Amino acid sequence: MKKTGEKPCRLTDKKYKADMKKLLLFMIAALLLSACGSRLEEKVIETYPNGQAKTMRVYKRNGVCVKETRYYENGQVYMEGGMHDTLRDGHWEAFFPDGKLQSEGFFKDGLRTGHAKIYYENGQVFKEGEYENGSKVGEWKQYDEQGFLLNPDGSVKY
Repeated sequence: MKKTGEKPCRLTDKKYKADMKKLLLFMIAALLLSACGSRLEEKVIETYPNGQAKTMRVYKRNGVCVKETRYYENGQVYMEGGMHDTLRDGHWEAFFPDGKLQSEGFFKDGLRTGHAKIYYENGQVFKEGEYENGSKVGEWKQYDEQGFLLNPDGSVKY
């Protein structure tokens, strides 16, 4: 039943038409963006004798490699990071066989650069320092398994 004074909903209502037009334009734009976006493709590059992936790379539609992941034979990630075609580029991480972080650092054009850290299996930092153009630079710090900073001779720094 209609209430007195209530307007019926019509497809000819101007606000309804304007809203539907906006919705349609939004849907068309979203469809075009998703169709034109850069699609990524994963490829297994190398396998273990048991068929498990050893190295997997992610490529853009234009064939440029943007990420590489290497695996232990049990399928756990060994290391992964950014690529620019065939060279390491960006943040890289390596892992112990149990999945805990072993090391992390940055690469530019295939060379280590910037801050790097290496960890003990218990998660404490083992060493940390800087790289420049693939070479260690400056003072590198080393720690014991409890996280105490060590002197160059291996004694704990107090």
